[in-house]
Amino acid sequence: MTAESGHGASWVEVTYAGATYDVKIEATAGTYAAGLRWGVSTDDGEPGIVALFDGDTANYSKGVAEPRSVGVSSAGQVVIADWIEYGTSTGSRVAVLDTAGEIRYADELDHGAVLVDISDDGAHIAVSTYESAVRVYNVETGELVGLHRCSVVARPVVEFVTENSATHILVREAASGDRLYSITLDGAVVDESEAVKVRRYVGSFEPDGAADWVEAA
Repeated sequence: MTAESGHGASWVEVTYAGATYDVKIEATAGTYAAGLRWGVSTDDGEPGIVALFDGDTANYSKGVAEPRSVGVSSAGQVVIADWIEYGTSTGSRVAVLDTAGEIRYADELDHGAVLVDISDDGAHIAVSTYESAVRVYNVETGELVGLHRCSVVARPVVEFVTENSATHILVREAASGDRLYSITLDGAVVDESEAVKVRRYVGSFEPDGAADWVEAA
């Protein structure tokens, strides 16, 4: 969840295993901020790190092999996507930690390089994969409650938002890009942008040759 926070710095120093490292703030909600440091595959074995901050206080710093995507709720729950081993064809681990760094949800997916976010109340997580799919899980039960097949993006960027008093998941093509549309917790599309409507319309044509393209246009 990305929202206003009292944490303005993009890089923050933390202590982990007796050494000092910098982590980059990637998600904020309320007074909480979640930061990460990618693992480095060297002989020194420099660790991947995920840290949670409440204001200027570090609640914890935990070692995670390859943390590449995080989200945080306004209650301080953090969702982490661990790519297991960067640069190889592996699955991904997804976990939700509470404010003390204890694991409240954990799963391992066959899909690599997933992107994640968590709802502001910490009840649901969204997991985006390279198969153009977004899965929504109930954190408490582990149940898959929603599945969305994205026809316009290979791996959509996901972000929980509140729209018209309802919890939706905003879908983008890139982290800094405009919204393509939103989906509900069960995966239904709402509020589709005009740009996506055009792309769907163009994609509906399947001409066989140059003459067919002229006729379609």
